[in-house]
Amino acid sequence: MNMKENDFPGSIAGGLAATLKPFAALYVLILAILGPLVTKESKRIYQILNKVFKWQTEKPKVKKETNLMKKGLMLGALFISYSNC
Repeated sequence: MNMKENDFPGSIAGGLAATLKPFAALYVLILAILGPLVTKESKRIYQILNKVFKWQTEKPKVKKETNLMKKGLMLGALFISYSNC
């Protein structure tokens, strides 16, 4: 049984025309490089696009608690609970 390339035309490079093969390879290469970078910086990209298209209104920034504040609150709560005993 001798098989030729013409027997299964869709199996050779997905049936793409010869002129499209280099562009398909370039497309895959670009996505392989840019995909992880865009994913990593997605929050920053969203913030920039949000300023342009105004999808959401900006919320005022809330100061985050530091570890020292949390420890202080826990020690204060511990002191209050022991003083009530």
